[in-house]
Formats: sequence, C-alpha cells, structure tokens
Amino acid sequence: MPTNISSKAFDTSTYSEIPTVDKEAVLSAIQVIVNNMPDVPVSLKKQHLLDGMLWTFTEGQGRKFKWKCRYRSESVLNKDVVVDIQHDHVYTRAFLKDRILNEHALNLNNFLLQHCFACLLSKEEHKLIPRNSNGFSKYKNAGIKIYDILEGKWM
Repeated sequence: MPTNISSKAFDTSTYSEIPTVDKEAVLSAIQVIVNNMPDVPVSLKKQHLLDGMLWTFTEGQGRKFKWKCRYRSESVLNKDVVVDIQHDHVYTRAFLKDRILNEHALNLNNFLLQHCFACLLSKEEHKLIPRNSNGFSKYKNAGIKIYDILEGKWM
C-alpha cells in the first residue's frame, strides 16, 4: 500500500486535475453502458462495467491521478508521520450506480462532476468512516479534517 511519503501525497503541489479528455472518454463509456442496454435488467455484468468506469473517472487512465486528489486529510498531508493511504470515494460507488441506473432524467455529466471524486485518507482514518455514508459530512462526523488543495483551505 502506498504511503503519504512514497506517493508524495503530502505535497500539495502534486494536485493534478484529470484531463477533460479522460473524463469525456469515461463519460462516453458510462453512457454506452446505461443507454445502449435499456431493456437489460440491472445485471451484475452491467453493474460491474459501471463500477469500473466510476473508478476510472476518479483515477484517470492508468491510475495516473489516483494519489493526486484535490481533497486530502490532515494526516495524509503531515510529512513528519508516514501513513498508509487510501483513495476514498466521497460518494460511494453504490450510491453513484444506484442514481445512474435508476434516475432516468439524470444529467449524467453534471452528476458525475458533482459526485464522482475522491479524497485521500490514511488507512486508519478510512476505518472510521461508516460503510455507506456519503458526502463530506462523513469526514466531519468522524473527526477528520479535509484540505481542499485547489481552494487552498480547510473544509
């Protein structure tokens, strides 16, 4: 498992937005899965394909951006203490899949941009998060401080 030191996750200058072309490719793949299989019941295969696309949307192609997330916890940013880190989806993939597959009027592009992103946490912090909780409130409720690198401030 990578650490905050080995991945340079403590370094706020390592933030990189996933290129639009990567996000557009993933969005197109998700639209194919959802729109070209309308009569197919929500099968395990369909959910599996969608799950993989959601991972890719938050990591970029080849996991290039997995450890360069915009949001990071205080312990990840502390370069004086080595911690194992985890890529945590702020909104669970189960929540995202449910909305994508069941809300037919959903604007997929806007929904993904507003809900499909991740936060870097230490492995220990990750254990504090209730399993099916969503949004930034789950970190606050667990006593985890989150830093927004793009805005340059604590949330």
